[in-house]
Amino acid sequence: MATCWISFFRLLSHVFEFPDILVPLDNYISRSTAHFLTCKEPDYQQSLWYMISSVMGDKNLEDGDIEPAPKLIQVVFQNCRGQVDHWVEPYLRITMEERLRRIEKPYLKCLLMEVVRN
Repeated sequence: MATCWISFFRLLSHVFEFPDILVPLDNYISRSTAHFLTCKEPDYQQSLWYMISSVMGDKNLEDGDIEPAPKLIQVVFQNCRGQVDHWVEPYLRITMEERLRRIEKPYLKCLLMEVVRN
């Protein structure tokens, strides 16, 4: 199974260029949740956080450019419920403090509110 996960980082690095990559990333997390949660070398949770926080915190990116980030947060929250409680506060903080105040597109505002709701 670990062999399949080699592609995770490659997909993660291109998710903002090709939003269709969200589907396989969702599959990694939803179908192999235990591996996503327990593997520490490499640490998939931490890598996902670094990527999402850098995108959400980048003031130069436009609303449409960050759309995959809240979707990935939702994937983690929905598939890892009760197992990623230590990530809830950082993800909510980056969502509410860094992005929600600056959003202009209603669709993206709804996505960010769904992160808070989940």
